[in-house]
Amino acid sequence: MARERFSRPAAVHVTAKVHEDVPNLRTREVARKVAIALWLGARREDFRLVHFSIQSNHLHLIVEASDWRALSRGVHALSVRVARAINRATERKGKVFAQRYHAHILRTPTQVRNALRYVLNNRRRHQGQRQAHLGWVDPLSTACWFDGYRDREPNEANPWPTARTFLLTTGWRRGRGGRFSVNDIPGKRR
Repeated sequence: MARERFSRPAAVHVTAKVHEDVPNLRTREVARKVAIALWLGARREDFRLVHFSIQSNHLHLIVEASDWRALSRGVHALSVRVARAINRATERKGKVFAQRYHAHILRTPTQVRNALRYVLNNRRRHQGQRQAHLGWVDPLSTACWFDGYRDREPNEANPWPTARTFLLTTGWRRGRGGRFSVNDIPGKRR
């Protein structure tokens, strides 16, 4: 299916899944290399990585892109960096990502709010019976720098690219539910 095209700056939730034979992305060395690769590819004039979450077999990204071409080029560049980093860290060769990335253009304050909640608190969703303690934030995400939790202040100034679109800067706070809890489990009723 063809990707939706857009011609003005937009916030986008991107999901990229890795092949089954790729080792767990959350192991210390692999996660460190992935985070470095994301950092190195986070800033372009027409594309920026604002938030991310590294899961065992996929990545969640919240990005801003000036148009659909910038999104395609930016995600491709990030994917190449991340794939090379994973292959180096695991001493493997070959394709890393299982398929094309999934991109969901975020158009409303509520969509952006829900995407932020989903990405930043995603590890709680994958923990299953071993729920993290109250107040825990995923160290393999940008959650520790997020300033939108209602019950937690950021650790320090956010070193990741600053959002520029209205929806990602302040608009999302107008979405249904407003600020959310660090303890929320995405996909469950609050």
